[in-house]
Amino acid sequence: RNILTGLNLIGLRRSGVSNQNIKIIQSAYDIIFSNSNFRNNIENLDQIFMKNIYVNEIIKFINSDKKRPISLPSNIKW
Repeated sequence: RNILTGLNLIGLRRSGVSNQNIKIIQSAYDIIFSNSNFRNNIENLDQIFMKNIYVNEIIKFINSDKKRPISLPSNIKW
């Protein structure tokens, strides 16, 4: 399984995101999109992820509009 699917690592690095933050984002991404119930997965994230500014922005985006369709990674089936 490729955990990097869905993340724009080149863009993150070009934007100056540190390797430590990229690892946190990758781990949070894995948890959030571990199955099709990603809003429930967000509620179960560890506080270390919730305190990260980048992860927090992702969570705000997902939760900002409950009707917004979110594309899931290809390995997640509905």
